[in-house]
Amino acid sequence: GDCSFDIVHGQNCIDHTASPLKAIQQMLSVTKHDGFVVLYHAENEGKTESYKQLHKWDFTCEKGHFVIRGPGPSGDSVDATDALAAVGSVECSLDDGAVLVAIRKHPQTRPWYGTVSSNV
Repeated sequence: GDCSFDIVHGQNCIDHTASPLKAIQQMLSVTKHDGFVVLYHAENEGKTESYKQLHKWDFTCEKGHFVIRGPGPSGDSVDATDALAAVGSVECSLDDGAVLVAIRKHPQTRPWYGTVSSNV
């Protein structure tokens, strides 16, 4: 149910979804207030894999912000740090070819499902 978990973790999986930002929203919906969503994904996996099969999205960090691009090379670019700011604080860093993202859900965040306006 909602707000059930202290930590929700995803490794090399969110970039294989139809909408990474919506997947992250769902992860946050089951995370307790003051809990964490932690993501660890290869940087720009879509580009590396020529956008074939499930590899449609690119994740990276730019100036400390988590950025999602896609689907494919001509897809939109969304600053996920800004898009998720109302529900949590986002930290993003690069780790030897991987993107490490930690999102701390704000205390007492009101339900916000579906309020992020993006197709990403």
